[in-house]
Amino acid sequence: MRKGDLITWIAAIFFTVTQASNVPAGDWLEFPVYATTDDQQVPDIHGNIIVWQQFVDSDFDIYGADITDSLNPFVFVIDDDVDDQQAPSIYENTVVWQSYVETDWDVWAADINDYSAPQYYPISEYVDINEIAPAVHGNIVIWQDDY
Repeated sequence: MRKGDLITWIAAIFFTVTQASNVPAGDWLEFPVYATTDDQQVPDIHGNIIVWQQFVDSDFDIYGADITDSLNPFVFVIDDDVDDQQAPSIYENTVVWQSYVETDWDVWAADINDYSAPQYYPISEYVDINEIAPAVHGNIVIWQDDY
């Protein structure tokens, strides 16, 4: 996904890894965002913040990284609750994702102004209705549901 001069993608070697590159004028320098043997998928980027879903233990969690210093990205956990959290999207300091809660998918968000203590809040959590594939821009969040 390209936004501005930064590109982020998933590289599959023996496992998937989130990669990024600064592309100011054709020359580019690839760097790993967070090297791990855990699968990383579905990256999104806004400014110098990258978010993705990562398979840890037995489910997907949402991670982020501040890549202001590309040689030393600051990686942080956004949501590692029980069950799956997937499909993150970021705009400024707001991250949205779908979270499997009890019997269905809901859409949640977090304000990540403080990387060590994201402020969580529900966007849509209808019972027995799946809300999936969220996206955020400005103060608008969209998603797909099966209502």
